[in-house]
Amino acid sequence: MMAVALAIDVGTSSVRASLWTERGVRVGEIVARATSLRVSADGAAEFDAEDLLHAVESALDCLLDSAGVLACEIVAVGTSCFWHSLVGVDDAGHAVTTVTTWADTRARAVATRLRASTDAAAFHARTGAELHSSYPVVRLAWLAGQELPVSRSVATWLSFPDYMRLRFFGVVSTGASMASGSGLFNPNANDWDDAALALAGIRRSQLPEIVDTPAVGLAGDYARRWPAIAIVPWFAAIGDGACATIGSGCVGPDRMALSLGTSGALRIVVEARNVDVPEGLFAYRIDARRWVIGGALSEGGAVVRWLAATVGLALDADLDARVDDMPADGHGLTILPFATGERSPGWADNARCTITGLTLGTSPVAILRAALESVAFRFQLIADRLREVAPEAAEIVGSGGALVASPAWCRILADVLGRPLVVPDCAESSSRGAALLAIEATDEGFALGDVAPLPGRAVLPDASCRDVYRAAALRQQKLYDAIISK
Repeated sequence: MMAVALAIDVGTSSVRASLWTERGVRVGEIVARATSLRVSADGAAEFDAEDLLHAVESALDCLLDSAGVLACEIVAVGTSCFWHSLVGVDDAGHAVTTVTTWADTRARAVATRLRASTDAAAFHARTGAELHSSYPVVRLAWLAGQELPVSRSVATWLSFPDYMRLRFFGVVSTGASMASGSGLFNPNANDWDDAALALAGIRRSQLPEIVDTPAVGLAGDYARRWPAIAIVPWFAAIGDGACATIGSGCVGPDRMALSLGTSGALRIVVEARNVDVPEGLFAYRIDARRWVIGGALSEGGAVVRWLAATVGLALDADLDARVDDMPADGHGLTILPFATGERSPGWADNARCTITGLTLGTSPVAILRAALESVAFRFQLIADRLREVAPEAAEIVGSGGALVASPAWCRILADVLGRPLVVPDCAESSSRGAALLAIEATDEGFALGDVAPLPGRAVLPDASCRDVYRAAALRQQKLYDAIISK
């Protein structure tokens, strides 16, 4: 009998469902359902809770209908979901708020106030999170100040996958991974942080119980709707960044995982009872014995798409080749790529996109090349801090749609970081990671380190670019220091 895990990957652009073997090989097709993130000029970035839930339901309906006999081989369900989501439910378990995401910046003024009135360094050391609008702890404090009637009807605050679990199983609980991304949790103590709860203006009774056991036994109509997984263990959701790291084959501190899609991140996995959180980075639990440590960038594929559209460029292979033909830092531009504010390492909510060095001779392609390099320099800052934790990391494994679509960006990143960049053929690292973690939790004889590395192409750094990019990165940092205030 072949052990198969069902993976659900809830992202900000789509929900994806797929089946994976214990060897990390996908079987069958991926079912994807587009999602609609609502954004507004005031900084909102949110989902309707029922719409997002229906996208998950639809993906599962289609996957299980098309799986055939494979559906009988499913031994576990693993979920990857974007970190930092927040939804309020009433006593009956109905969502009474939208699902806000990390991209929601409406709480940025509150974040600034909290950083000024709180020992922000101590908060970061305890929670592994920052006083930044991307975290639920700050959004809750902002909501408390709004005194909205809907907030008063909230009985429990959940992440979106916790809401899924409530609807599918009728239980109110969360796992350490999702709790770690809230800013309300002390991962070293593996418990909610009382000081953080006080900042957010909520009580312990308004948060779910933290459990490490799977939910088993789908409730009511769901058991009849999905009989193949009605009594299959459904494990608590893991943050998408942790899943992508595991799914990329980075299961220890010898390899860094670089994700570059709508946004970006650079992470490592470490096994430890407790960790000290490096300045400017995050530290979240994956499970009871493992952590993911790294930095997250709001800037990534989204800011490049926006900038390309603004200067009248269509992103395609021909344009990427033109960008690739340009010399390193040959454009005379310096860019701070903060179209939606900064996360790691400075966490400046008020940061905005800035371009200097423009002349009448600057071409749109040069602007695009400078934008790709500017994001690479932000990754470099994270990598420098991660080497304090994992100095032996000799290789970086990349994933994400924006990275896969741009060989030029791959080369830039390898040159800036000064390490080989391996881009696996598998583009579903988050789903793969969720599946492998679920299989590991059901099979004592299974070890993530035994799974064969993903095949892919390696991009080697060009040593001749090293000094050029160091000077350009220093120029970016000087611009940052001159105009960004925390």
